[in-house]
Amino acid sequence: SSCYDGGLRLFDTQRLTPLRLMAGHLSDVTAARFHPSDAYAVSASHDGTLRLWDVSSSGCVRLLLGHTGPVTDVAIAPRAEVAASASLDETVRLWDLGSGRARASLPHGEPVSQVAFSSDGQLLA
Repeated sequence: SSCYDGGLRLFDTQRLTPLRLMAGHLSDVTAARFHPSDAYAVSASHDGTLRLWDVSSSGCVRLLLGHTGPVTDVAIAPRAEVAASASLDETVRLWDLGSGRARASLPHGEPVSQVAFSSDGQLLA
């Protein structure tokens, strides 16, 4: 779950207990998604960044920089190589999760609130 304190919390849904806190964002966490392998999670924040987290260690593996405004959402492609982020800076960015580099910046002309990949990863809404 994402938090206003800049953290991302993991919970055990069987025991209904908190497991970990992944902290590092400098502002509200606005979205969180699990990587298809479940070994990683990606978070988006009003601080303008995304972070790729190692779920087992709670460590930040990658810091994704490039947006000039708050990041409102994140989606991970089914093949898990690419993430997409939505931002109030009026762009959608595509990220290479292996390197942490931006692959593309797609101008939207309006603040963007959400992103989603199609089931085959060929389309982005």
